[in-house]
Amino acid sequence: MKILKVIYIISVSICALELSLFLCSPFGGPLTIINLMKNGFFSAQEGYRVIPIRSMYSPGDKHIRYLEIMNSAFTSGYFLSLMGSCLSLFTVQNK
Repeated sequence: MKILKVIYIISVSICALELSLFLCSPFGGPLTIINLMKNGFFSAQEGYRVIPIRSMYSPGDKHIRYLEIMNSAFTSGYFLSLMGSCLSLFTVQNK
């Protein structure tokens, strides 16, 4: 049981560290996280150029539109899981 508590503390610490890096970085903050949730965190790359998925969209290509929606969903899930794991500290009961 003590091993599980140690693993829990380590995983919550890593999540808190990641979230604090996003919140306290020079170009970070809550508004940046919200903007990443809307636009997506992941992008395409061609050679050395990074291409946002939104710029690859053409009106007849629905696959790119679905990719953009999945990008937003995965980014939102990532940040919500980071916040959820940090908030889980408040629900822990010591027995």
